[in-house]
Amino acid sequence: MRVGELDELDKNYSSAIKQYSRAVALTDLSAKNDTRRELRQKLGNVWRLAHGSEAGLGDFLLATFDELSANAAPRPKRNAAAKEPFEFMLRTAPAGVDYPLSAQKGKIVVVNFWATWCGPCRALEPFYEKAAAEFAGDTNVLFLAADCDDDESLVAPYLEEIKPRTTVVFADGLDNLFRVEAFPTVIVLDRAGRVSYRTDGFGDSAFITELSAAVHRALAESPSAATKMN
Repeated sequence: MRVGELDELDKNYSSAIKQYSRAVALTDLSAKNDTRRELRQKLGNVWRLAHGSEAGLGDFLLATFDELSANAAPRPKRNAAAKEPFEFMLRTAPAGVDYPLSAQKGKIVVVNFWATWCGPCRALEPFYEKAAAEFAGDTNVLFLAADCDDDESLVAPYLEEIKPRTTVVFADGLDNLFRVEAFPTVIVLDRAGRVSYRTDGFGDSAFITELSAAVHRALAESPSAATKMN
């Protein structure tokens, strides 16, 4: 959505229409927020600016749905038998190299669940990376960015643009384990793989302070205590 907003500000209406329509088509209908309504309003506005009315918008949007459906590379249904985080075999994005979470067991694992179409996810990225930088030298802490796009072909160009510094993986069902229903969602897993902190959506710069404090709390818990409580 952010790309569409920038195009709209530059009066590049054809590109803004394309960005907004793709975002509308890709937005999860079950998402518990007003993202789809907001996108629809933005799309209608820029279409009227470009064409004088909304005539033809419906046909264009349907064509966008058809295009995305035809070209989509759906996420494989992986990790169906996994019952806890460290049983998950993820993949690095966009290369798709196996990334077993079992190798990270005993660490504090922070996961940012995001999608390419999500404007708040884009806004969160620099804050998330700043929080991660605080723990860059601590081998007991791992920061991951887990992509949840249905169409994985969208991920490579997005990463080329954003150039994140945290490790990026495909969620591969980890989002379902934690019942992620809105983006971004950030969780902190303690050494035993339990959720010790969670925030849904992105508010303001207090995010960095709160996430940092949550990681420090998780680090302060002894590994033996975490194992017993699990």
